[in-house]
Amino acid sequence: MIVVNDTTSSLSSIQLQGQNNRRLYLAVKKGIAGTVALSAAAGGWRLAGVFENTPLSLSVSGGPLNLTGGLRTNSSVYVAGGTAVNILRELDPKRLEQYADRYAWLEAFRQ
Repeated sequence: MIVVNDTTSSLSSIQLQGQNNRRLYLAVKKGIAGTVALSAAAGGWRLAGVFENTPLSLSVSGGPLNLTGGLRTNSSVYVAGGTAVNILRELDPKRLEQYADRYAWLEAFRQ
C-alpha cells in the first residue's frame, strides 16, 4: 500500500515501470487542486486505489495497459496519451482487497 497525503502541489506524477501481478493499492489525497499523471509502459498491473480531490491522467507507451482492480475518485479520470487503458474487474476472490479505503487514511495519521 502506498499512501500520499499531499497538502502542497508537489506530487504531479507517478510512473509504473515494468509489470506487476501482486496487489498494489494507491491512496492519493491532495489539498491543492492539481492533476496527477500516472504513466506506464504497455503491460499489466494489479492495481486499485483511491484518488481524493485528485484528477487522474493516464498515459501509456507502447500498447494497451491492463489495470486489474479499480479506481475510486471524486474527480476526473482520462487517458491523455497512448493507445488504451483497460480497467478489468478482479475475478479471483482470494485477491480482493480485505480493507476499506479509510484504513489507508487512518494509517497515515496514526499517532
